[in-house]
Amino acid sequence: MPSLSRRGSLECVTNLEEVSEEIKQKLIALKEQPMRLERPLIYHLDVGAMYPNIILTNRLQPCAIVDETTCAACDFNKPGAMCQRNMAWMMREEYSKFLSSHYCFLCQPVGTSTTVSSSNWRRKSSRPSSPGGPRRAFHQLSKLEQANLEKKRLSIYCRKVYKKLKITRVEERNTTICQKENSFYVDTVRAFRDRRYEYKALSKKAKQAVVDAVTGGDASEIKSAKNREVLYDSLQLAHKCILNSFYGYVMRRGARWHSMEMAGIVCFTGANIIMKAREIIEQVGRPLELDTDGIWCILPASFPENFTILTDHHKKKKFNVSYPNTVLNAMVKEHFTNDQYHDLVDPERLEYQIKSENSIFFEVDGPYKAMVLPASKEEGKKLKKRYTLFEVKRRGELQLIKNFQSSVFEAFLKGDTLESCYAAVAQVADFWLDVLFSKGRNMPDTELFDLISENRSMSKKLEEYDGQKSTSISTAKRLAEFLGDQMVKDAGLACKYVISREARRGPVTERAIPLAIFQAEETVQKHYLRKWLKDNSLSDVDIRDILDWSYYIERLGGAIQKIITIPAAMQGVPNPVPRVRHPDWLHKKILEKNDIFKQRRITDMFSACAKEMSAGSSRNDATGTVKDIEDVGGGSGSGSPGFKKPVVTVRKRKRGSDKEDEYTEEELCKPWREVLGNPPPYGSSEEEHASWLLFQKKKWLFQLLQKRVGQQNPNKKGKMSSLLLKLSSRTLDGFFHRAQRSLLTTPWQILQVAATVVPGEFRLWALVHSELHLIKLIVPKMFYANLRTPKVVEEGALFKKCNRMLPRSRPVYNLYLYSVPEEMYREQEKNVFLDQTDPSVEGVYETQVTPMFRALLRVGCVCKVLPGIKTLESISLDELDMVSVARQPYLPKDSLRHLYFYHHWHTSKSQHMFALFLTPLKGPSWLSWTPKQKNPDEELLPPEEITFEVRVETSISQVYKILQKILQAYKDEKKGPTLLAVQSAMEVNDLQVNIPLFAEFPQAQIHIKDIEELYNVIDWQKIGARAIVRHYLNSERVLELMAEQCRYFHLPLMKHNHVLWCSPTDKPDLGGSQENDARLLAENQEGSSEVCNVQGWYSSVCVELDIDSLAINTLLQSHHIADVEGTSNAIAFDAAATKSLDDMLTEGTDLTVYDETARCAEAFKILRIMASGWMRDISVYRNVFADFQVIHFYRWLRSPKSLLYDPALLRTLQNLMKKLFLQLVAEFKRLGCTIIYANFNKIVVCSKRKNVEDALANVEFVVASIRNKELFHSLELTYRQCWEQLVWLDTANFGGIQGKLPEKENSQNDSQDEENNGEEDEEKEDGPIVVMNWNIAEQLPEAANCRNNFNAVIAGYINAIYTRLKQTEQTTMSAAVLSQPSLGLAGHETVVEYAKDLLTGEISQTLFQMTEKINNRLRPLPDGTSPALDFVKAICHVLGLDPALQDAVSDLKADLLRLASGEFSEKAVWKDPTVSYVIPQIICKACNHCRDIDLGRDQYRTDSSWYCPLCNTSYDNAEIECFLLDTITRKFLAYNLQDLQCKKCSQIKLENLTRHCSCASEFRCLLSKTELVRLLETFLSLARKFDMPALSETVEQTLKFIY
Repeated sequence: MPSLSRRGSLECVTNLEEVSEEIKQKLIALKEQPMRLERPLIYHLDVGAMYPNIILTNRLQPCAIVDETTCAACDFNKPGAMCQRNMAWMMREEYSKFLSSHYCFLCQPVGTSTTVSSSNWRRKSSRPSSPGGPRRAFHQLSKLEQANLEKKRLSIYCRKVYKKLKITRVEERNTTICQKENSFYVDTVRAFRDRRYEYKALSKKAKQAVVDAVTGGDASEIKSAKNREVLYDSLQLAHKCILNSFYGYVMRRGARWHSMEMAGIVCFTGANIIMKAREIIEQVGRPLELDTDGIWCILPASFPENFTILTDHHKKKKFNVSYPNTVLNAMVKEHFTNDQYHDLVDPERLEYQIKSENSIFFEVDGPYKAMVLPASKEEGKKLKKRYTLFEVKRRGELQLIKNFQSSVFEAFLKGDTLESCYAAVAQVADFWLDVLFSKGRNMPDTELFDLISENRSMSKKLEEYDGQKSTSISTAKRLAEFLGDQMVKDAGLACKYVISREARRGPVTERAIPLAIFQAEETVQKHYLRKWLKDNSLSDVDIRDILDWSYYIERLGGAIQKIITIPAAMQGVPNPVPRVRHPDWLHKKILEKNDIFKQRRITDMFSACAKEMSAGSSRNDATGTVKDIEDVGGGSGSGSPGFKKPVVTVRKRKRGSDKEDEYTEEELCKPWREVLGNPPPYGSSEEEHASWLLFQKKKWLFQLLQKRVGQQNPNKKGKMSSLLLKLSSRTLDGFFHRAQRSLLTTPWQILQVAATVVPGEFRLWALVHSELHLIKLIVPKMFYANLRTPKVVEEGALFKKCNRMLPRSRPVYNLYLYSVPEEMYREQEKNVFLDQTDPSVEGVYETQVTPMFRALLRVGCVCKVLPGIKTLESISLDELDMVSVARQPYLPKDSLRHLYFYHHWHTSKSQHMFALFLTPLKGPSWLSWTPKQKNPDEELLPPEEITFEVRVETSISQVYKILQKILQAYKDEKKGPTLLAVQSAMEVNDLQVNIPLFAEFPQAQIHIKDIEELYNVIDWQKIGARAIVRHYLNSERVLELMAEQCRYFHLPLMKHNHVLWCSPTDKPDLGGSQENDARLLAENQEGSSEVCNVQGWYSSVCVELDIDSLAINTLLQSHHIADVEGTSNAIAFDAAATKSLDDMLTEGTDLTVYDETARCAEAFKILRIMASGWMRDISVYRNVFADFQVIHFYRWLRSPKSLLYDPALLRTLQNLMKKLFLQLVAEFKRLGCTIIYANFNKIVVCSKRKNVEDALANVEFVVASIRNKELFHSLELTYRQCWEQLVWLDTANFGGIQGKLPEKENSQNDSQDEENNGEEDEEKEDGPIVVMNWNIAEQLPEAANCRNNFNAVIAGYINAIYTRLKQTEQTTMSAAVLSQPSLGLAGHETVVEYAKDLLTGEISQTLFQMTEKINNRLRPLPDGTSPALDFVKAICHVLGLDPALQDAVSDLKADLLRLASGEFSEKAVWKDPTVSYVIPQIICKACNHCRDIDLGRDQYRTDSSWYCPLCNTSYDNAEIECFLLDTITRKFLAYNLQDLQCKKCSQIKLENLTRHCSCASEFRCLLSKTELVRLLETFLSLARKFDMPALSETVEQTLKFIY
């Protein structure tokens, strides 16, 4: 439609409204009457050149299949770029079930005890290299033999374990198609497609020319026209084959442009087009056959078909439009148009035009008169391309069958009914069957040969088919017998043969006779036919006697079955060709369908009847009165005394009743009225009586189940049930103890657990049924003893045997749980129960767990009483069990009243302020006490609408009495359960002594303190009043926060049956062995987290990224880290060793491990489960406290003050963090970034982009790609700052041109700096901002202006180079391409020349003057050093960081050293003079930011301390000092416990008394004395500089002792 493709073409159409109205009328008629009896129309809707047009539309080409790595390095990858088109495709893959861990486990070497059974196969399966030779070990086999052996072993393993070798998986994947890739492949496809269209048009004209030539009668013109017709038709067919091969080419594995992704996208897109077309067809018609690029269907005859469009265009007045075709093309345009097609407009500037492209169009063929769909001869199978056109064109078929197919399809158009149609078709089939049954008597031999001969071509040489069998191979071999081997030696041999019969009836492949034998001489012919037919009696050669006619009848019968007989049977027509029998499966199906004696279903013989009325419903007569008991057995109507026959009912005894599960445990804890509601009235009718009785039965069942709550066996009455019966008796004592009865059946909501003066005894406040209960809780001392010899457990013993997992996976021999009174334990200690010096005692665990911590672990926030309680006076901890908050809500809204108490005083003066807010009563009470003031200040009082009672007292004892009186009045009013919130710096015990009624309320202490100098002002009452009101208004929020914390926090170690290593010290409780194991302290030496530091000059934009949540991400992905490395957790060096079967049978066998971290595998697994629960709560429920846990997780794990601190567990996580971080760095490098610096808290990357926007877009894309990987899913990567040009030495020494981040990336610190600097920032916005941070400059003296000169020279040089670079980029289109790309100035030749001129000219003269002045003012020291020499070394070292300028800087340095008199001295060599020590992973207590601190060179430091770069909060110097002192202790301990190493062979010394190694060399220490002294001197320098007196004194005394 060329006229409609131009703009405004609809204006040329003259009958648009008429055609639209006609289409609407037909569609409305179809909608109003969808059920129609009319002859449908058969259409074939196919896509013209589908695969080539899909390639052209979507700009598909093998080189355009890109991934994130390619896009990250692309200059066009910017925000909002549309050049990345994501397309889906289906991936079908087969993979083995076994994992890499299975492979590693099965292929471990022979030496390990865990794989004895799996390693024996290597010894047994090894074969000798030659028959009879010696057997070889596995390592002696070749690589191929080892691989085959391992593959065989894994196959056997999969068959035994998984019952299959391979698993097939089909999944949808997405691939990115670059729309800006060089379009050579697409252009080639388009050229072939357009050329084919040209040849098709020429072929159409040539056909018309043939018709015109035939009409004219000119023979030469006819011949010429036919030649042109053949030529153009052949050319368009050749181009069609080549077009289709573009898709098949990319699928071929050996192809140069092989791309499975592109092939998958083409197939998947084509399939979606056909499926979408099917959905449309199914709405108006019915699809018949789905093909690769088309669909056969039937449409109603009343559906809109073809329309003629009239135009006023001078070239084309009218054209036809197919409405079904238009509908499908509209669908293709809507769903399969490429709106991201990029067309290159300007190749020099690389400018692209974005447009919408779609060259996929449907073509309509039809309507057809009929369509024949052949059937398969096998049951349940369908033929591919079943329609008749492809059946006729099949290659390799008999000419007889081809002729039959060509003539039979015309017969399908005959006849008026189905039977007459098949009768006409059967005549054609009978004709060709007669030919075979008559053995071709009435036709010549040549015609017979043409009908029944087969022609096959051999693609390979005959010798390449060694061992194979086929008719072609047999024909070729027999041709070679009488024609010679030379005739069949080449490939492509055409074999024409017939199938003969033999006496033995061998296989068909051996009965092929070449037709060439019938053209040979008679003697030769007879000789070979006798040989091949194995019949020596053959005298006359007659082809009809040789052929196997039954074979050909079967071949023709198969075609007749597929085309005629099987479709006829499926349509209910008797067999039209009786000589061709139906297949057995079809014959059986027809018999079953027509069998009149077929047994029917039982549902067809019976129908359901109405249910009879129950016996209970017949008890009422017509009047509705209740019958007497004697009249119940009589008849309902006549009153006859007849009785129903007794019926025996057998019921099986059930193990449990379903009624017990009718109510949840939460419902059983409530009164029956809240669950069941109010009972119905008794009423006067029988229905009301029955409903009342039914409700009472439910109530009685509910009350019975309430009694059974907590009982393990409700059928047996234990002590608790007897106690319940005793308390629920109908005596006066039972009524008084109803409250205690509710304690036994209802869960407790724990408010407070407070210690008493008695060891092991606690006061437990519990909320039960809206009532507060004070219960005495007894917490025994519980610890575990692991004994090598078993003990006899007697009745009444204080211990019992148990089975739990010990810390560090220590072997369990005989584990006993001791439970003794706390007071007895403190008096006699554990030695009374166990003698730890006894060799049979392996260890005693959980001895450092406090009773309070034990109680919190056991009861949680909600608990219940276990069955078997003996007394109600006190409850033992063993008699309580934790209850989930999901079953019993903890402190729901308005379930508890709150009182608020506030107290604050002056540290040096007698000034106190007390406040007691009685919200449920009249109002708050507010007291202030001072010894001098007696009258209150009225200005301090709050507004009148809020009632306050303010008193000023001069005696603090009087204040306590007033508060006691107020609390007593509140208690007497009995306002319900009340919680007292206390905010005071005094201890709660001291408050209870002064105010005894404090002990009558459960207390929640609010740990918020005011500053000590709060009352150091004149109007201290006003300030204090504001603080009181502020804290009171915040108290409800604090209490709710505390309640939410109680609901959420749990400790999962107890759930996993693990013994705790809880300890208040920095050593975990390992059963006592931690006191003697010095490795716990000596080995816990954390190093710096620095992974990469590349010094250099970077002329492109560099970006600094902050890293957060590395620890929690590592913990969550720990099970994937080993898989990424290509190894397995089972065979890693630090993996936990597993026990073999023999070790499991032998209890207590200890396993050898190489590292203590391997023993923490189980605890680490529990830790990961806990963290996974936090992340699930954050993502699903948005839980704030789970987020708090994640934020503070690493600080808790690192803190030696945490109760569950374990250095081995921390080291396990840090090792995994190092591995994960290396994977992160590798991922950055894979995506095209250059890593300048990387540690655990930040990464500095070079983006290789010239401007900031492109660099940030590139880094954002890289970060998003990394975050999409599961391994880094929980990692936080955020922008920190960027530089347009960077000179990098290390984290303490760098400088460059600062880049301007977008506004959304600016931090709060930047906004504060802008406010402080004001006008200075506005002035700097016009020019580049040079950032200087050089710690080496601080080592230079301030005298002689050394530091300022250093900064001035470096800043001026950086600014000059940056300005020159910007000028060069504006004038030059592209930089020089180097064989070895450089990130410095080497890629800019003009800038390098400019820098050299600058160094030899202006800078050299400036440096000469500066050096001479420094040298004159500051004379050299006696040791040979001088400030001038240090100045020259520092400034030349920075200038020489760019490799392109090293030669020029070396010459400049040599000239400057002559002035400093140190050109050839050792002092002229650059060495970093900074005193430095890195403390790894310091966490800020304010913002939780974690980073390494370089104590001597950190840029975020003052003269006396260090501070956080995020929140500017100073770190605790005392904590850092303690860390350094602890480091000294650990270093000395490690020095004393270190191993000795041979100086020559580097082997570790094994024997204690030997002085020399076996190689006769001496031993040396792993930690030298020199390194230890250097470390102490560094610490001494830091202690003097940052005022650490304890550290300074310790190091000085230590150095005196060493010297």
